[in-house]
Amino acid sequence: WTKDQITKLKARNQAPVVVNCIHSAVEQAKALLTTNKPRFQATGREDSDVKTARVMSDIMEWIWDNSNANTVLKQVIDDYYVKGMGAMYAYYDPNADYGKGEIILKSVNPHDLYIDPASKDPFCQDSAHLIIAKKHMRSQLLLEYPDYADAIATAVQTNHISPETTTR
Repeated sequence: WTKDQITKLKARNQAPVVVNCIHSAVEQAKALLTTNKPRFQATGREDSDVKTARVMSDIMEWIWDNSNANTVLKQVIDDYYVKGMGAMYAYYDPNADYGKGEIILKSVNPHDLYIDPASKDPFCQDSAHLIIAKKHMRSQLLLEYPDYADAIATAVQTNHISPETTTR
């Protein structure tokens, strides 16, 4: 509200209440898009590929469930509606499953994602590279990578990355 509008509302004995209609629309979109868990179906090209296709479908379902990807998808949808782009990525975590390794799905904060400027596809499928860049404090790096303490101590800070967002 502007000051003039607030004055007029108060003169009418009305409270200048702000109703956030965007939040409810985003929550409704998340609810509609994540009501059902996705199904994965692979199809073999010939009869000998049927068993392999079934295994691939089961692996994708396992990765989805193991990553708690319903929650990840909700964050991606929220980012899409609020920030204009939602991004999810898969990576290999060698420490998961007691050191045996797992494929994990995560959402990416769109402010940390740098896309190849030459990309013309709206879904960045023709992008030569996608870079995820985050700022970390030196103390965080030392806790996470104690074996590389010497390299971290001699590292020089750069300002090539935009400031970290505090909204997420």
